[in-house]
Amino acid sequence: MRLFCILLLLILSGFGLRAQSPAPSGFAQGTLGQLAAQAAQEKKPYLVFVSTDWCSYCKLMKRETFPDPAVREFLAQNFLIQQIDAEKGEGEAFAAQHKIRDYPFILFFGPDGKPLGRIRGFQEAEYFMINLQPIYKKFLKRYPL
Repeated sequence: MRLFCILLLLILSGFGLRAQSPAPSGFAQGTLGQLAAQAAQEKKPYLVFVSTDWCSYCKLMKRETFPDPAVREFLAQNFLIQQIDAEKGEGEAFAAQHKIRDYPFILFFGPDGKPLGRIRGFQEAEYFMINLQPIYKKFLKRYPL
């Protein structure tokens, strides 16, 4: 019941996605190191959306899932977010380090950089919200507010 009330409050509050320098897409700009530092400073979990230029499901998720009002509001209140390309720049090393070979792939980290969970493959907004809940609960259990 508490989670339902929190979600309802978030939906009605109208927050946008938060991140250190939001790009027009709502994802943070900058390096993963900057994102991790901001998460540590704000004591917030963060997610890294790993995609490629050629991934049609990545584009679909970016176009339909992340802009969904419930998704935007929940992420804005509870996570910092960033997208990286697994085939460019620091994304190559990140994808190799985490053994990511299929896309889209989303990794979640606590403010200390420890993994909280992962979501693999395309997620419609409704299922993405369902799959976010255990990850956020894990965060709350590890890092009580």
